[in-house]
Amino acid sequence: PLPMPGCPTNAESPVHWQLKGTIGQAALHHAWVVTSAGQWLRLKPQQTLLAGRWRVEQVLEGRVILKENQGDPACPAAEDAVVLTLGKHKEEK
Repeated sequence: PLPMPGCPTNAESPVHWQLKGTIGQAALHHAWVVTSAGQWLRLKPQQTLLAGRWRVEQVLEGRVILKENQGDPACPAAEDAVVLTLGKHKEEK
């Protein structure tokens, strides 16, 4: 089915974000990403993004896992998880 008007678009997802680095220790890592609009963000675990539609699931050394929060059932998700790794745009999960 086609998404309803007002549903988030692919531009409002982290699919094309790039991971630029991670830092921290086993208990807590932070990540730096660049959005598709060129904005730099510092991410930490459990942080919400994009008006609460996405959540940082895990930040590991060289890798970030982002999960889509349950949204409107009328708006199908293109992807429910995005894994960003250093040197790559994304991996599908």
